[in-house]
Amino acid sequence: MNTLTTRTAILGLLAMTRFANAASPTWEDQTLGAAYNVGDSFVSDGVNVSISGIVWGSGDLYSGGVATITDLGWAGGSGLELNTNNCTAALDFAGSIGTQAAVQVLFGEYGGNVNLTVNGDFANVNNPIDLHGMMLGGCLVEVIAGGFGGDSGRMVVSGAIGKLSIGGQEFAIDMVHDDGCNISFEDLVAGSSFTPGTIFLSNGHTLGAEAFQWSSGAWNTGGRIDVWTMNEACGTGLELYTNNTNLRIKFDANPVQNLRWQFGEYGGNINIAVNGDFKNVYDYIALDGMNVGGCVLHVLAGGHGNDCGEIEIEGVVHELVIGGQEHTVDCFTWDDIAIIPGDVDGDGDVDTDDLLAMLAAWGTNDPAADLNGDGVVNVDDLMILLANY
Repeated sequence: MNTLTTRTAILGLLAMTRFANAASPTWEDQTLGAAYNVGDSFVSDGVNVSISGIVWGSGDLYSGGVATITDLGWAGGSGLELNTNNCTAALDFAGSIGTQAAVQVLFGEYGGNVNLTVNGDFANVNNPIDLHGMMLGGCLVEVIAGGFGGDSGRMVVSGAIGKLSIGGQEFAIDMVHDDGCNISFEDLVAGSSFTPGTIFLSNGHTLGAEAFQWSSGAWNTGGRIDVWTMNEACGTGLELYTNNTNLRIKFDANPVQNLRWQFGEYGGNINIAVNGDFKNVYDYIALDGMNVGGCVLHVLAGGHGNDCGEIEIEGVVHELVIGGQEHTVDCFTWDDIAIIPGDVDGDGDVDTDDLLAMLAAWGTNDPAADLNGDGVVNVDDLMILLANY
């Protein structure tokens, strides 16, 4: 195993960054130094923003603050940010780009109290961490990094968010760019752990931690999956570290194609299973060109051990299992497939091949052939297939 210094050098050389449009204001369309007083409003990234007063810790309302566009990096992001000096910034999603299912906020808090209002439901706290776990306006607030005062951090608000207002006395705000990932783990809490047998959610998808097979063929159930910020998969933000554990992602009735993810591999062997077809290899590069579960694997970068990289699965994926001994994953992306009821083999039509595939899976819980999702392939699934034959 390499030292931390060597590992950091490798990561610095191989780091890969993804860029995409933001779903929330990132302030990059604003003018550096622009100042907005209480009562002012403007538009950033298509979102209506208005500046309001702040309720101090004493309960008194103060309306003499100002919000300024700066590049100080107090919120821990990049480029421009909004510094709220004794004021709050209200983001009207419902009145502009539409109600949001999740909003991620990078923040910096360096003095005084913090105000947060979600859908009209108000909270006034000393530090952002005090908001963690609160339900405001029907939405869950999670502080997944920082927030203890005098620091920067990251907050996720999830639910139907029509309007969100946030600010403080010495409080900086930046919004997280949409990184283009279908699953990026940014909605998880840094430092969380999942042991084999645990089911958890990320970005609306069901994930599971499972036993890992060592290169000897022996199975290990004593590992864990950690949520951390080491960026060993050469991504950004949070990632999953599979420590002698496998991660399972089920796509069930909605298979995907061209599945990709970023990885970091720093010791031991790799487990992978595509559509139930299991392989155990020493390094990712051994998977390049391999046919697994009816799909072809392509290692697009890295994969030689003690490095990070990217892999793609060419073909239709119903289920993926991936893990390692000192192994990280980040940023899973894929292309959705138009679902045709009865298309068991995923080739875009319903024909004899699908009928034969269903008969081969009869009585099992094969997700590709279990068309009604009740856990068993039987006559009910056959009737769905025949109706679309």
